[in-house]
Amino acid sequence: MFTVLVSGEVRYPGRAALTASTMTVPDALAAVGSPTGSAGDEVIVIRISKVSGAQDRRTINIKDMEQGKAGVDVTLEDGDIVNVPVAKRFFISGLVKRPGSYKWSAGTTVSQAIVMVGGLTEGGTTRRIRIGRVVNGKTVEVSAQPDDTILPNDEIKIQRKMF
Repeated sequence: MFTVLVSGEVRYPGRAALTASTMTVPDALAAVGSPTGSAGDEVIVIRISKVSGAQDRRTINIKDMEQGKAGVDVTLEDGDIVNVPVAKRFFISGLVKRPGSYKWSAGTTVSQAIVMVGGLTEGGTTRRIRIGRVVNGKTVEVSAQPDDTILPNDEIKIQRKMF
């Protein structure tokens, strides 16, 4: 029997005792109640060498793992750390039906974000979209088009129709 530490956005973070001779990341996640709704799209496995103390990190895409893609899973060893980070977020404000904070996925466009929030309100427009974005530690405001890709922590600002 060996243990791994499972941390982050899982239902019951803590040590998971694994009794089989080989255990994988899905086995460890199942032992602690699976990722929460706030979990990101990745799992990070950290292994610290018992000889040198060097740290080896491996990032696994949860969807690839769930689909059983070859080569994405990791066989765990005693003392490994399995971390499920919180999801990256984007924000949307202005004339949309459900403004707020939403889970970001790579490749999400402004128009996809608008659909995620239920669309525009009656007075909203996809013209003159502004995005508040942190660049080099400062928040700047940039113009955006519906097919532009958003980044984590962007705030999409939907304006009112002029006429």
